Amino acid sequence: MHKKTQQEELKIIQQKTGIIIGNLTALHQLTKDRVAASNGDAERIQNILSSTPRLYAPQELPKIKRLSYYKHSFPQLIITRFGSLPLDAGPLPRVRASERETEITFHQNIILSKTPVLDVKGNPEGILEVLITPLDFRASLGDLRTLSFYPTPSTQEEKNYLLQKEPFALYAKWPDHFWKFAFLHKERYAVFLFYTLLFLFLSAIWTFYINRQIRKGYGDNLEFLKASLSKSMLVEKKAKEDFIAYELKHKNHQISYQSYKNLHAILGARQKEQVQHICQSLNVVREALENPNIGLLPEHQLEIIRSCLKSANLLSNGLVSNTKMIPINLKNLFVETQSLFMEKIYKSKITLDLFCSDKLTFYGDSLFTELLLMNMIGKAIHRVSKNGQISVIVTGKNDCIHLEIQDNGFSLADSSEKLLKKSFPFFIEEEIFQEMCQINGLKYEYLRTDNSLNITKLIILNNLSDSLQSNIVQLFK
Repeated sequence: MHKKTQQEELKIIQQKTGIIIGNLTALHQLTKDRVAASNGDAERIQNILSSTPRLYAPQELPKIKRLSYYKHSFPQLIITRFGSLPLDAGPLPRVRASERETEITFHQNIILSKTPVLDVKGNPEGILEVLITPLDFRASLGDLRTLSFYPTPSTQEEKNYLLQKEPFALYAKWPDHFWKFAFLHKERYAVFLFYTLLFLFLSAIWTFYINRQIRKGYGDNLEFLKASLSKSMLVEKKAKEDFIAYELKHKNHQISYQSYKNLHAILGARQKEQVQHICQSLNVVREALENPNIGLLPEHQLEIIRSCLKSANLLSNGLVSNTKMIPINLKNLFVETQSLFMEKIYKSKITLDLFCSDKLTFYGDSLFTELLLMNMIGKAIHRVSKNGQISVIVTGKNDCIHLEIQDNGFSLADSSEKLLKKSFPFFIEEEIFQEMCQINGLKYEYLRTDNSLNITKLIILNNLSDSLQSNIVQLFK
């Protein structure tokens, strides 16, 4: 980029030099003609020389330091703008008779231009000489940014930096370093900084004035608008919080409703199966009574009838038999049970902590076990107050599953249990629940500590199939 700018500036300098040389040549030609027309009159020639510098504007031609006419005809004189001298008082320039054009020579200290003045016959009448100092000539070219008339101190080989030899030498100038450039132009930077600070100062005053006028004229309106904006932002924030809360409430309601719906469907299907099983068993007894040839012994008939009575008793209390044995992951079953009470947990802001291994598995009836967990955890959720805390700890020891639930709720009374039954129809009365656990070989315990904590414990045998075989009568194989 610097070299490109350098070449452009060199081209401009060459154009200006050509214009100046052309103007100087034209000045010589015009003055020569006027001097030739003066017929050797010294006074007239002096007047011509005095008026010659005014023929061109200062920007068109450099300042002329000396303008002389060497008159060779009699009397021989050196005529200047300020007077005349005999020719022998000064050196006589050497002029060849054949020279008819203006000769411009650039020297180190002067720039000299000569033009011969001829008479009517073409003989040399005299020499017109113009002397210009190099300083004035350079001033007419303007300031140089990327060029220099002298080699820079960093120049090692002149041929690498000399851009022009004729009519005068021009050298390339390397760009200044930033700090040097800043130092050389510190005055400009100081002026720029001054005006910048002045502008900032005036801008601050203007801003303060405008702000004061606005506050003075619209202060009450601004305060009212600020208060309205603040109120609107609070309303918007509250609306967002209410929307998030409603959305979460709706989500928890959907989860609880879907879980309740699924449980109701599964429980209804199981109860239907039990009713069908009771009917089939009683039909077998009836056929055996009607047809003694079937060979069903009376004690077996009595055992079937007792089994049907137990199943019917369970159905009357809304319970199911513990018969379908499958591997059950307790952690997953707890999550399913918890989903039944998500809406209640969210509304009351209850903290439910579950401590159970992801790999804890036992062999049992999933629906029967879910009813157990649903009653134990559900009652704890309903008896704690708002912001209550419940912790569920499940461990596996010696082929047994130990379940312990702790909560800081109130103690359940008979009236409270009836209210719980109305809020959640799948809850089982405490007495029936204990009997059901006892019948199925489970150890259940409920106690209330001195610290007003409710502790519910349940121990489940990990191999329930052996303990429950006596409760199952296989009629069909």
